[in-house]
Amino acid sequence: MQLTKNQILRILRSMKKMPFQRPLKPIYRYLLVMVGKQSVVQGAKVYTLQRAKDSTKYMNIRGKTVLAVGCNTGYDCRYFIELGAGEVHGVDIIDEIGANYAHPHVKYHQMSVEAMDLKSESYDLVFSCATFEHVPRIDLAFPEMVRVTKPKGIIYCVAEPLWNSRQGHHKAAFFEDYPWIHLRLSRDEILEYCKEKGITDPTGEHSMEAHVDYMLDSKFFNKMPAEQYVSICNNLKGVEILMNELYFEDKQYLTPKIYAELEPKGYQLEELLAVRHTFIARKLK
Repeated sequence: MQLTKNQILRILRSMKKMPFQRPLKPIYRYLLVMVGKQSVVQGAKVYTLQRAKDSTKYMNIRGKTVLAVGCNTGYDCRYFIELGAGEVHGVDIIDEIGANYAHPHVKYHQMSVEAMDLKSESYDLVFSCATFEHVPRIDLAFPEMVRVTKPKGIIYCVAEPLWNSRQGHHKAAFFEDYPWIHLRLSRDEILEYCKEKGITDPTGEHSMEAHVDYMLDSKFFNKMPAEQYVSICNNLKGVEILMNELYFEDKQYLTPKIYAELEPKGYQLEELLAVRHTFIARKLK
């Protein structure tokens, strides 16, 4: 059955009410792409806003100073202004940083979280959502987040989806029917699969070669094992860890056939099922 755009949008609106603690449902991600770029952006906004609201459970940010790491074009900063923050700074490496949101109490810094040219102990809340899976040296980035946080301040970081998970390549809309395709097939094999199945970009903006090259490029994904996130955070100094854990999806997706392909390559069961890492901590005095 073919859905009209209006039908898809109605489904999207209803699915926005999903509990954010669980990963975005594959069908949600698929529908986002099917209705075009604007809806993809809107879906990301909803998810990030939910995370921003969750971070304020650990600290009343009214009048406080917030740093949004991986702020992109500025929507992360906007959410914290709307939630009552007194001043918000955004960090990202992209040239379009802050392009979609300007405010007298928002300042942008084009730099890497791995080495921030920011004063130590400057922010009451340091926040990051769906960014650290793209950061090459998370062993440098997490200590930097701690460094710039004020004593008694909060560090809140969620990385998702992690590289070795079912859709760690971030292209779920194309490859929902071939889980772990980025770990199971080579670039040429993936492109051949796209050709066989008639998989194309519904927006017409990019070739499938561009999509596949992006999803396999180490410049865009750190390809870090999930347990490394936990280990690095466990060794951070000067913080009280409130949460440092992985979320695992149902192992029904990892069929015996798929696991038989991946286990000889060195992938363990829990590593393949780890979708998200959440780190929440309070900076000590």
